[in-house]
Amino acid sequence: MRHWDHRSRPFLHRAITLLLFFLFGISFGTAQITQIPSREVERRVDAILSKMTLDEKLTIIGGIN
Repeated sequence: MRHWDHRSRPFLHRAITLLLFFLFGISFGTAQITQIPSREVERRVDAILSKMTLDEKLTIIGGIN
């Protein structure tokens, strides 16, 4: 049985770190991205804009202070 000495610890830490990055990359790469249809986005934007005042709209686009 091989015992790990203090010189092999950096290698072990590096190997574990690389393994974790690899596993994270796999899980992130397989995540599904849901796209909202453009009509739905436009409907939501219109609903938000209809609730905003002119001052709020101008503030968002960086208009009159």
